[in-house]
Amino acid sequence: MTRCQDKSRLSHTTWETHTLEDGTSITLAGEVALLSRNVVVEGNTYETCCRQFGGRIVVSKRTVGDVEYVGSAQLDGVELRNMGQEGFTDLDDPRYSLAYVGLGTLDTDSSYVKRSSFNLNYNVALGLLGTSGMQVEDNVVYYALDSGVRDESGSNTYKNNLITTVLFAGTYLDRKEEENYNFNGAFQLDNAPNTVLSGNVVAGAEQAGFKTFGEPCKDETQWTNNEVHSTIYGVMVVSVDNRLGVNQIIYSPGSRSHVAHPKTANTTNSLFVGASPSHTCAFQESKSEILKFYSGKFFSGGVDGGNAGLLFGSFTSGANMAPKMGFSKAGTYPALYGSTHIESVTFSNYENSNLFRLWDILLLPLAPTLKTSEDCIPPVW
Repeated sequence: MTRCQDKSRLSHTTWETHTLEDGTSITLAGEVALLSRNVVVEGNTYETCCRQFGGRIVVSKRTVGDVEYVGSAQLDGVELRNMGQEGFTDLDDPRYSLAYVGLGTLDTDSSYVKRSSFNLNYNVALGLLGTSGMQVEDNVVYYALDSGVRDESGSNTYKNNLITTVLFAGTYLDRKEEENYNFNGAFQLDNAPNTVLSGNVVAGAEQAGFKTFGEPCKDETQWTNNEVHSTIYGVMVVSVDNRLGVNQIIYSPGSRSHVAHPKTANTTNSLFVGASPSHTCAFQESKSEILKFYSGKFFSGGVDGGNAGLLFGSFTSGANMAPKMGFSKAGTYPALYGSTHIESVTFSNYENSNLFRLWDILLLPLAPTLKTSEDCIPPVW
């Protein structure tokens, strides 16, 4: 991401459109957002070598005598600049730029964050801890550590937000914390059920875009038109220029419990593009510092380093312990049931290059020949 001064203008094209063989059109574009606001809450400014400690806002409640005081904060059109305090990870003392803590289920519009920006954050930008019913809409988060938004409550609404430049704390300021096994999402939602996600964009994160357990299949979907690009793992409908488009690992119940559940891995109405016209072999072979940090843990590619579209679902007894272990390995015994279903999916521009010895492949099992799973491949439909 290029960060411009307020009066600067974009002097070059930030997008390109390509038409695929079947007539489908895809647009590859940079994200443009305004960070400045008329109302500014600003922490201390530090030099580059010490960018770790800024301001913070905590909205919570407290009891004095027999009286309980419940806080609220309605932010609309506010810029939070140089906020958050790096190195503090305890949920009981969140050093985020803005944290709503222990407010329970909110009354309608008692607190919200709208049309605001989080401009340089030395921790998570926005945290919702023990707080439900929040409206988080039309905001921009630029430069945060581990996550842009962390929700430990659920039943909150996120619409039309942009999160960009989310860095991994384990390699922040040239550190190399080899025992740091945290793997975070720009939207950290794995403890946030019943979340509404609509029109959100993650554009650049050193780990995942959305980290979540997903939506219950029995419920009507509340996730629409979200986009992720320039991350290691993301949740998105269109997959372009990715080493691996979809890696599906579905776990529990454990096979040793003799309990079976007919779980499925479904991919429908999706587009996978192996290599766009602007994709180069130099880009394919390049490695950022975060990829070097996770060396040997990621999926290695189709064949000899090419791209792969979709890995068949792997149904296991438990989680695969990534990133301590490999991301695409099963890690535990297979579950008793499971099946992969693929419908109305288009794969485009998956090609082989004899010159660079890169071999793309559309569909790939976690098979013994790939040394990623050793026992079985569930049915594929």
